[in-house]
Amino acid sequence: MAKTPCQVFSVSRSFALKLCALRFAALLSSVLVTVSLAACGGGGGGGNVGSGAGSTGGSNPTVASLSGVVAVGNPVVNAEVHVVCATGVAPPPSRTDANGNWQVVLNGQGLPCAAEASGGTVAGVPNSNVYHSVTISSATVNVTPLTDLLVANMVGNPSPSTWFSSLAGSSAGLSALTQTQADTALANLNAAFPTLPMYADGNNPFFSVFSPTPGNPQDDMLEALRVAMTNSGVSHASLLGSAAASQFSPPAALVTALATAYRSTGSGSTAVYFPVDLAFTTLQTSALTINMTGTYQGNTITLNQTNTPLNGPQTFAGQPALAASQTGYVSYQGNTVQLQPSTLYFGVAPYKSLGSVSSNSYTVFSNQIPLPRNATVGSSGRFSVGIDYTDATRSNSVDQFEESWSLQTGTAPGTANLCISVSATPTGATKGIPTTNITCLTIDTNGKILRLQSVGPVNGTTLTLTSTSITFPAPSVVSTTPLSGATGVAVTEPITLTLSVPVDVSTVTGTTFTLTSGGTPVTGTVSASGSTLTFTPSAPLAANTYYTATVSGNVKSQSGASLGNNYSWYFYTKNRVSVAATSPTPYSYPVALNAVVTATFSGTVDASTVNNSNFTVSDPSGPISGTVGYSGTTATFTPTTPLTVNTVYRATVSSSVKDVAGDPIAASRSWTFQTFAPGTATTPQPFTPIPSGLWQPAPGAVPSSGNFVYLQSDSGDYIGQGRAYTYTPLNAQLALHSSSGGVQVTINGNDWWSGNFVGPNSISQLQVGYYSGLIRYPFNNPVLGGLDWSGNGSGCNTLLGWFAVDSVTYANGAVTALDLRFEQQCDGSQNALHGFIHFGP
Repeated sequence: MAKTPCQVFSVSRSFALKLCALRFAALLSSVLVTVSLAACGGGGGGGNVGSGAGSTGGSNPTVASLSGVVAVGNPVVNAEVHVVCATGVAPPPSRTDANGNWQVVLNGQGLPCAAEASGGTVAGVPNSNVYHSVTISSATVNVTPLTDLLVANMVGNPSPSTWFSSLAGSSAGLSALTQTQADTALANLNAAFPTLPMYADGNNPFFSVFSPTPGNPQDDMLEALRVAMTNSGVSHASLLGSAAASQFSPPAALVTALATAYRSTGSGSTAVYFPVDLAFTTLQTSALTINMTGTYQGNTITLNQTNTPLNGPQTFAGQPALAASQTGYVSYQGNTVQLQPSTLYFGVAPYKSLGSVSSNSYTVFSNQIPLPRNATVGSSGRFSVGIDYTDATRSNSVDQFEESWSLQTGTAPGTANLCISVSATPTGATKGIPTTNITCLTIDTNGKILRLQSVGPVNGTTLTLTSTSITFPAPSVVSTTPLSGATGVAVTEPITLTLSVPVDVSTVTGTTFTLTSGGTPVTGTVSASGSTLTFTPSAPLAANTYYTATVSGNVKSQSGASLGNNYSWYFYTKNRVSVAATSPTPYSYPVALNAVVTATFSGTVDASTVNNSNFTVSDPSGPISGTVGYSGTTATFTPTTPLTVNTVYRATVSSSVKDVAGDPIAASRSWTFQTFAPGTATTPQPFTPIPSGLWQPAPGAVPSSGNFVYLQSDSGDYIGQGRAYTYTPLNAQLALHSSSGGVQVTINGNDWWSGNFVGPNSISQLQVGYYSGLIRYPFNNPVLGGLDWSGNGSGCNTLLGWFAVDSVTYANGAVTALDLRFEQQCDGSQNALHGFIHFGP
């Protein structure tokens, strides 16, 4: 294929306007399409059809396996695939799966190889055709009606089945295949079916991996061919006969039906062919005229150029090169400069032609630019280097040129800027200053060109680039908070991850950004802004705890690139400040009326948060007044007036108290104590009336009648394990045993429990009242009394608690009716077990 020229127009030396920018404008429009006119370099052939590696033959390269897809617009399911290679024995055949995929493992066989697929079903209907394919150096080998036509054209045989059968006796037919034959066959098929974008990157029928589903460009081509053959009455066998000719000329009815069928597919219906918004190029059988208007440096430029063929009429799609005479003018800043008549040499590059034909004129379209397959944003490279000539014998050079491209991230999310640079150094009689023209396009991830900007006379033309995969580099993790491995992390510190690029917020959810502790998920909300993802726990984290944060690899950038792999990091929270000691101590009895209530913390707290809102003391009627102070690590509550005799008080330090880092203390802390009248008997008696505010079962939590025992355990309580229990004679044996000054309650059933409630030794029978400041029975001070509740294999080593007798009846020294409530805190825990016991009517 001959190189296209770079024609230097003598516009005006004052601004040296080298319209070589038309190289790219015309390259994207008319130059690449029908005849490469008025352009710098370019041309080129199909290249690497069936290779994927640019192989041109040689010493039978080997691959580990061959695989591909057998499809006809739908996958061919359970088809048998046989493979024959240039060297080595034929490997065992393979069967296609539900998606038409197949694979054959090779063991020393050398390429080229041929494949034959037969049998199976298509959409549940038996497949009656046999299809073939070849590979020169690629490990991927698709087998479709298109590859069957390509094989027929490559080997010049209208029966690829007969040709394939002959390979069993001799490998010469395979060894003789070359990359040039494959390229030529694809050029012939491309010329025969100009509607189908087989030259587009990723659409090579031989080796481009695809999924046989609607909307996939390759699958849509196959589906369009199937529909067109049905509608035009052309059989696959007759089409193979046409394809075997060196110049493949399918029936005209099929070509017309194929254009209609392809435009009805998802790929064909969305393809937009350049140009779409300008009357840009008109090709006539006698001359090619380009009329173009654009802007340059704020000024209007008009170009008129006519190219008259000298050695025959123009032809389409890979026909021999032609020479033409060129005339025209350029108007710039009100000045008109005549283009000097010249003779230039040009060639025809493979292209897609979708246009109307009427009388002697054609409207030409194109949708290809020279980009590598699967171009990655951030990459760059050359695509053409050479010399332009003025004549077919290449005796007189015009210039030396180099064309290169770069693909960088665009300013808008999900876009890239593709810049094509054309540099030319004039040679021969036109030697002069090297010039460079740069044309940039903004492209989205689907390859659609959103905007064009050129340093030359073409500006603002809307284009569409199809069939080129634009991929963005995967985002990377820039930083996290906390840092991975961090210790002493504040329990309220935000948990964030920052990426290298803005994130697609729709991909940041509660399943793609998680926080766990010991495998247990932490509840919280996730959000994203810019490049930063944030996890906000619903409550402060636990102190001195190991946490793992994970961001899923499915999180994407705004450009659509996935993170790829899950990213996890871990950290330890600090020991949170807690209430370490109190005075009076929990359940203290008796307490002096002038007592000062104190709470000592395990560390320093923010003094401003120690106030009357966060440190309170209440009697049965509500909060009492007092002055709150803080010194060292101890908070004090000094009542305004002396405490009241024989009264139960509850002191509370709220978790709204914060440490110096701003984190709340580990938990609120409440405790009770009871005053005692000075000068009265020192022997404790049950306190009456029973203070309000003591624990009661929630309404409806207990049966309305009959004997029962109800237990309610706080989360973290060792004995009750955070559960609630209700026992009645229907599900357990309940027993009440009287003892000197107390009672014992037992439960036998699926669970076993035992409770002891003993008053002070000053009384021989339980009385209505409040019994406070108690420790574990039988290790209690007999002067005060004691209590204990244990069972199911669990018991407290030490405990603090109280019980209240709401009603009690004795007969002959034995309890016959009892309503009793209790609370115990086990082994210094602030989590309590509560109970309500009812015996009697």
